[in-house]
Amino acid sequence: MRVLIYCLLICNLCKGQAPDLTNWKLDTLPLEDRIYKANNSDNNWFFEKSGNVWEVKRKANRLERGDSLPVLSKRIRKLIDSIKGIKFFKKISSGYLMGVNNGEFGGGLYYIDLSRRKLREIHQSFRIQEIFEFQSKVYASVGVYNGQIIEIYEENEHWKYKSVCILIGTPRLIVDYNDEKLILTSQHLSVLGKDLKVTELLKAPFYWGMLYPSSILIDGDNIYIAMRGGVLKISQFITKPMFEWFTPK
Repeated sequence: MRVLIYCLLICNLCKGQAPDLTNWKLDTLPLEDRIYKANNSDNNWFFEKSGNVWEVKRKANRLERGDSLPVLSKRIRKLIDSIKGIKFFKKISSGYLMGVNNGEFGGGLYYIDLSRRKLREIHQSFRIQEIFEFQSKVYASVGVYNGQIIEIYEENEHWKYKSVCILIGTPRLIVDYNDEKLILTSQHLSVLGKDLKVTELLKAPFYWGMLYPSSILIDGDNIYIAMRGGVLKISQFITKPMFEWFTPK
């Protein structure tokens, strides 16, 4: 019965999304000193769908991510451009939220008010990794060392935030996982449940935060993570994780 329940769970969790690794080879895991070689690689990989195939491609360093902005007034565009760092945009009903991550130099969280042509500051130094929707609310992953998930909400015409859970390590990626969220931090893979509690699934065999993970694909009970230097495959990531490292042939 447990095996049947597990198989049904896997079928419901995700659709098959294995990347095409035809031109890749199985390599030694980047453990100990080998991780520095991967860290020094010029190749930052990510997954991109071409037709029905998920391909592994070199990642471009985009400074603006998330939802595309409409044509903005010169004033707002100038204000946005004056803020340094990687920017993540999330469209909401009344405008856009903008998260900023400028590494050691700080970050910020803003609301772009399109109707009033204003840029409102919500927090002046949050290092925002991503802004996402979950259970009809808006959240963001925040932090550099020990991160957190915050809820962003409007109250009495003012945008506010509150912390909902703490994460172990720096949040890197958040993807849909059935009706929950899969969270990849600098060294852990966890699940954000409907109760907003975080459950750890596994710890990385190496400090993959050094390799800047860029995207995740889930294929049944296997998971693929694209990052600098290669692609990590984790088989049976829910029950008995096994790790394989792929590099270009």
